[in-house]
Amino acid sequence: MNVWRCKCGKRSWYESGMSPRECQGCEACGTSFCKDDEGQHLALVPHDMGEVVQGPATSPRRYLRCKVCYHMEVKR
Repeated sequence: MNVWRCKCGKRSWYESGMSPRECQGCEACGTSFCKDDEGQHLALVPHDMGEVVQGPATSPRRYLRCKVCYHMEVKR
């Protein structure tokens, strides 16, 4: 298992077959994850959000989902 970290070390990503995307990382230091032996942290890219509607037609729920990493947020 590989461990990826942000530049400040507050956030980690434990790889189990899939590496993190460029929009996943640490908001505190503004860098994406990289392997410890590489040491080249890139700037964090904003999520590419799109609207998703789930649930029954009578009471659908609307979400915003990143098209790259599938991070979801409730649409307000």
